[in-house]
Amino acid sequence: MEANREASNNALERARTLLKKGDWSGALKMAEKSVRLFATDSAASLVDHIKRFGPESPAAKAVK
Repeated sequence: MEANREASNNALERARTLLKKGDWSGALKMAEKSVRLFATDSAASLVDHIKRFGPESPAAKAVK
């Protein structure tokens, strides 16, 4: 269980890094992986943020 927590934290950090670089789809994949490995509020919150505000979100499509 501890190994999953560490791997989850690593995936979450990778997701944040990808998001800063503008790779929304990569960030979503890593954030979802983090949740699958060990669910945390911060990982779930990041997944929600990406789905709501990412380039493929309904909000982004409405602006186009």
